[in-house]
Amino acid sequence: MSDKPSNPTGTTSTADQTDKKQSFTDRDRAKLTSLWSSIQRSQNQLEAKKNELRASMASEETHRSNSAPIQNQQIRLDLYRKRIEQAKMRVRTAQMRLNAAEQEVKERAVVSAQEEAEFLAEGTSLAEQAEQQLAVRKADELAATKIKNEIIYRRRFMLFELHSIYFEDHSSARIRDRTCGCTKFDVIRGLHLPSCSERAGHNEVELTAAIGHVVNLLNVIGRILDYHYLYPMFFKGSKSYLLDPNSHVIYNLFDVFTRSHRERFQTAYLSLNRNITQLRTDLGLNNTDLDRPVHNIQNALLCCIGKASSPTANILPSNLFECPASVVPKFGTPNSIQSSSTSQKQSIKTQPPSEDNILDVISAKNETFDVRRLVSRSVT
Repeated sequence: MSDKPSNPTGTTSTADQTDKKQSFTDRDRAKLTSLWSSIQRSQNQLEAKKNELRASMASEETHRSNSAPIQNQQIRLDLYRKRIEQAKMRVRTAQMRLNAAEQEVKERAVVSAQEEAEFLAEGTSLAEQAEQQLAVRKADELAATKIKNEIIYRRRFMLFELHSIYFEDHSSARIRDRTCGCTKFDVIRGLHLPSCSERAGHNEVELTAAIGHVVNLLNVIGRILDYHYLYPMFFKGSKSYLLDPNSHVIYNLFDVFTRSHRERFQTAYLSLNRNITQLRTDLGLNNTDLDRPVHNIQNALLCCIGKASSPTANILPSNLFECPASVVPKFGTPNSIQSSSTSQKQSIKTQPPSEDNILDVISAKNETFDVRRLVSRSVT
């Protein structure tokens, strides 16, 4: 018998052939290769998009961090430009005054030369020439005094108009309709402005509007008196602000109740009160209730137009119209006022009225201020 096993079916074994068959075809391998390459390309594109997104986020953060300083620098640049324009204007004004003074000196020199020539030609005496020069000097001093008094009167009259605009016929209805419990109720143009410590519970729109009126009123007073404040103020309605000249920082006079802006608003309000205190001090008035800007401005205007009197804080050169205190009438004791009035009445009885009388700018009131006379005289 043979050692080989018998095959009942009569077919050869196919196990070896099955083991030699491939598990995938070339087509499947090409698909897998294509799929893998597409996955790699997608991953590369994804990484590129991530890098672009990171770069754009970094540039946006850099732009945000740099935009605020750029805006601050732009605001400062605008302020510097305005200051430069103002300085140029002052230089031009000074140059014009210098040219006028030089022209006046030349004209006076020519007049003096002509007078000396006439004196030599006519042979007048030295006493007559001295009398003529004294008369000319008195006439010049009289004209200068009239001009100075008219300037002071015009300033006082404009302050009287400001008081009429901002403080008359506006407070009665507002006081009647008050809803707060403020012990001292100050009103400007019908708007209530409390002290900084009592601002809680008030309408923010009314507060900012009233502060805007205060800023505008102070700026107009500064223009009338040719006066400059320690903290420059910029009137923008309810969005007014001021500038600290030392740190060049802008402080807004609005956004009253925001927690993040509370300290800056208190600083701005304090600077505004400092400007008012500076003005009252230069007017020669005492400063009380420093946290009541409306009351202090109204009292200062009333003192300037002669409708109120306040104890003087210091002695100022009120006889110089360049000084702001020149618009404040000076009232003495009742005895001195009565004696001066009687002496004035006697002088009026003895002297006929004339257009060359000097206005009494020290103690005159607005009742004696004839606008038509001054306007007609200034036009002529």
